[in-house]
Formats: sequence, C-alpha cells, structure tokens
Amino acid sequence: MNLLLILLGVVLGIVLVGLLFWFWLRGKIKTFVESLANAIQGFQDGVPPFRISLSPLSAADWRQPQVIQESTTTLQSLGYQIIGDYEIPEMEQTYLRGFWHPQEQIYGVVYDQPQVGVFADLAQDLQSGLHLTVSCAPESGLTQPEFNRLIRLPLDLNSDPSSLQQLHGELQRARGQQNPIPITPETFVDRFTQAYAHEMDWRIRKGGVSAEEVRQVARVGGMEDPSEVEIQQVQLIWKAGIANFVEEQIREAFLRTTTLSAAEWETQRDRVRVIHEQLSSEELVEELVDRMVEGETWDEAAEERAYTQARQRLEPPFRAPSIRQGFMAAQMVLPEIQRYTLIGSVSEPFAGDLYLEPLDPEDRD
Repeated sequence: MNLLLILLGVVLGIVLVGLLFWFWLRGKIKTFVESLANAIQGFQDGVPPFRISLSPLSAADWRQPQVIQESTTTLQSLGYQIIGDYEIPEMEQTYLRGFWHPQEQIYGVVYDQPQVGVFADLAQDLQSGLHLTVSCAPESGLTQPEFNRLIRLPLDLNSDPSSLQQLHGELQRARGQQNPIPITPETFVDRFTQAYAHEMDWRIRKGGVSAEEVRQVARVGGMEDPSEVEIQQVQLIWKAGIANFVEEQIREAFLRTTTLSAAEWETQRDRVRVIHEQLSSEELVEELVDRMVEGETWDEAAEERAYTQARQRLEPPFRAPSIRQGFMAAQMVLPEIQRYTLIGSVSEPFAGDLYLEPLDPEDRD
C-alpha cells in the first residue's frame, strides 16, 4: 500500500499541481524582468510556496462559473464523479474541482486560475509503471520531472468546455491495453498536497530554475529574453527561498527526534547553524573567514592580508564532494575556540547537520 501511495503521488505531482507552479513562476519572471528592484525587495515573493494545502469550498467563487459548469457536465457525461471543490490558500484565488472516474480509475482536475482561466488535467498511474498525464494547459517552458509522461492538447476550455472529451479520449488511446492502478476519492486531498511536495522537492534538489528555464518561460510568456543580470536575480531569489525552506524543514525534523528539552532548545536556538547542500560554499567560506579574524585589530593593509590568508586556508576544505563535508572539514582550520559544535543530523526530508555557533568574544568567560 505504501508503494501504491507513492506511485499515485508521483503522478499527481505533475498532473494536478505542476502546471499551477509553472503559471506562478511565469508571472513572477515577468515581474522580475519589468522591475528588478521590486523583485530584490522581497525574496519570498519571487518563489511559489514549497508546500500547499487544500481548503474545501461549499460555494467556490468561480471567475467563469459557466465554463466550470459546462466542463463538469462534459466530464460527468463521460462517467466522472465530483470529489469536491477546493481553494489553495497559498496561491491566491486559485480554485479547483476534483473528479474521479470509478470505472477507468482516472483522476481529473478542472482549475480556475487567475493568469490562465479554466484548464484541466486527467491522469492515471498504470501497473506497467507508466505515469500518464493528459493536459490542455499551455506550454510552460520549464523542464519536467523525469517521473511522468505528459501529453498536451491545444484545447481552449474557456471557449469550448466540451473539448474535454478529447482529453479523455487521448488518455484512453495513450494508455492502450495497460491496466490502471486503483484509486479512491477519499485520499484525493492528501495525495494532492503530498504530490505537490514531491515535485517541489525535485525542483529544490536540482537547485531551482536553470538559466535556460528562465529564458524559456519568458519566451513562452511572449517576453523578450531576460538579460544575464535578470536571470541571475531570478536564480538568486530562488536559491534564497530554497535555502530558507530547507533550513526550516531540517530544524523541524531535528526537533521531532532530539532528546533536548524545550528549555535546552530555547537557550541554544539562536546559535544553531544549519548546514545543507542547498547552501553556497562561497558564502560559507566568507562566514568562516569572518569567524577566523574576529576580534583582531589591524591597520587596513594587515587586515586585508589576514582576510586573504584566511580564505586561502578555508577554501580547500570546500572542495570536498559535498557542502556538509566541506563545512565539517573546515572546522579543523578554525582556531578551537571559534569552531562550530555538531549537535545533530537529519536525513529526511532533506539531509542536514545542525551546529552550535561559537560564542561571541564578549560572551566568553
């Protein structure tokens, strides 16, 4: 059963939520290109949420209620049943209606999304291991995860909701004689949110968005190619958002397993430094350089030499295969009183180490 849930989650990660992520990013890139100053002011505004939830709606405030109703009628005529209406609180004014086909074992979702309008996805997970998705959402420009086969049809539900029949027919054709894995409506919400997390974790582990993805998203959105500076700003915003999120996840995982009491944690939490693979080795080197030369007083020339010498000593450890290994090896370069103390490690959902920062000079006995 656990394997079944994982397989279904993999499919839903692409089918039900991946496109929302693409549209979100496309809109954000347009903002960056038009005004980098605004983008720099708030890192988190440039990154879609790494986790989402679904809130049931008794009466969704659809922007195009007629299109939603006609799309629903079309799917019901094909044997689909409504699971429910939901909003995604983390994505403002994004609504969806979930469906399932009991005989065909297909999940379907009709979205009402501010930037795009109404679009739909249909998906199945097959016993052969194929993750099959058919969607009428427009092209995104983003690289797709390797764990899904996505077929796009250029349909416009906003003008012809009945064209959903083509999605259903294409899914049947692509599936052929392969048998689907059974699904139920009761686990829709959990699988939806878990699947979103699965895809976002994939994007986190690949480091956010590549330069080519930024260019492709801009082109698909009808914009000119962003400059190298603009691309770097988008990537920096992503990397900052990823680093903050991963650190938060590692801290939460540590607190679930640590033997530290609540009182002990409170006395230490402000000194805890989390080290993980989404950090920049260059920034960590500078952090440790500052530690190494802290509290010393030199003239300008001597200070510059001290910083240069510290960098020369601290850069080699970070040539290790991983950030975590580099940081640990760098501790032996630091004077003992300036070393970080390892207090724990976690492996899931992201691997990371937690250290206590050394006390500031004024706090030492």
